[in-house]
Amino acid sequence: MYGSPLNLRCRYRIATELLFCRFSTAPPSTDVSYEQLKQLLAGQKSVLIDVREPWELREYGFIPGSINIPLGQVNSALQLGPEEFREKYGCEMPQQTDNIVFTCLAGVRAKEAFDATIPLGYKDVQYYGGGWQDWVKNEEK
Repeated sequence: MYGSPLNLRCRYRIATELLFCRFSTAPPSTDVSYEQLKQLLAGQKSVLIDVREPWELREYGFIPGSINIPLGQVNSALQLGPEEFREKYGCEMPQQTDNIVFTCLAGVRAKEAFDATIPLGYKDVQYYGGGWQDWVKNEEK
């Protein structure tokens, strides 16, 4: 019914190896800490997108080097052509292979932007769960 004992051992070994591989390789972290974000920005290895409304950036401040794309525009912005994106947001459009980190005031909208970006084909996307509030708290230390 199941074949020879050798086949059973092979199937068991393959299944065990696949199971081990699946659980032994940790998925990349999607939530970055303040320290991780500082390193990414210092190494110019990420595109930081602040998804708050423009008035929030004017009123509370923003992380230097971030691009402002309000949450309601993230999906459509990342589907624009490069020229149109540059014209609208004043910078180069992130590529699907770029590391993108989303931020907001406290992390909620950043996570929503993260969730909206994955189906668009962006592969290396993260969010700063602490947001602007955590940034300010850490910068004041």
